[in-house]
Amino acid sequence: MDRLAEAVSTLTSASRDSAHRVTVASVCHLASVSRNTLYRYYPGIAESIRRLRRRRGTARTGALQNALRSVRSELAMLREQLAKVASLADHYHALTQDLRAQLARRDRELAELRRRGRPGLIRAPSAQS
Repeated sequence: MDRLAEAVSTLTSASRDSAHRVTVASVCHLASVSRNTLYRYYPGIAESIRRLRRRRGTARTGALQNALRSVRSELAMLREQLAKVASLADHYHALTQDLRAQLARRDRELAELRRRGRPGLIRAPSAQS
C-alpha cells in the first residue's frame, strides 16, 4: 500500500509539471504491482486515481469550454461584421451601376445634341496648363 500511495503522489506531482498522466497502469508500473492486485486488494487507490482523472479532466474540459465559448463569441461578432461589409459592398455596387447608367445616358444625350448641329449649347472642357 505504501508503494502504491507513493507512486500516486509521485505521478501527481510530476503530472503538474509535465505531460505525465496519472493512470492505473502508470501507478502499477511505478510501484511494481500488477493491475489485478491493485483492483483486488486496493480498490480505494484505484477509485482515487479515477477521481483524480475526472477532476483534472473536468478542469481541462472547463478551460476548453471557456475557450470554445470565447471563440464562438468572436465568430458571431465576425459574422455580423461580414454581413455589414457585404451589405456595404452590395450598396456600392448598385450605386456604381446607377452612376454608369447615368453617364451612358448623358453621353448619348450629348452625342444627340452634337449630331443635331447645336454645338454652341455644349462647350467642351478647355485644357488649362
